[in-house]
Amino acid sequence: MAPSFQPARLAIAVQHDIKQGRLKVWIDETLVMDRALVGSERKKLLFLKRSKGSLAEVVDVAPGERLVRLEVEVPGDRETRSGRLRSAFRSSETRLLEVKIGGRIALGWRS
Repeated sequence: MAPSFQPARLAIAVQHDIKQGRLKVWIDETLVMDRALVGSERKKLLFLKRSKGSLAEVVDVAPGERLVRLEVEVPGDRETRSGRLRSAFRSSETRLLEVKIGGRIALGWRS
């Protein structure tokens, strides 16, 4: 009988400044998350308004070296914003990925 491994976990914490959009996350070639992004409007200066929102989710990941890829689609934007990074996931380990979405996607691992 082959040994059974506990999955690793990927915790995703997203901060964004878009009013409305869609976030998709793939691990290797498997779509693991497809969520709406909705921001609430906040006044910045006099008449200028900005949106701000957040999202947090945890997904199981098979242990091993994995490619994490994110795409954000915003209605009215010509291009899809995307980001990717590679990481090793260990059985029973949780890795926190911080995602900041503005004009582009910034990704970073948090210990």
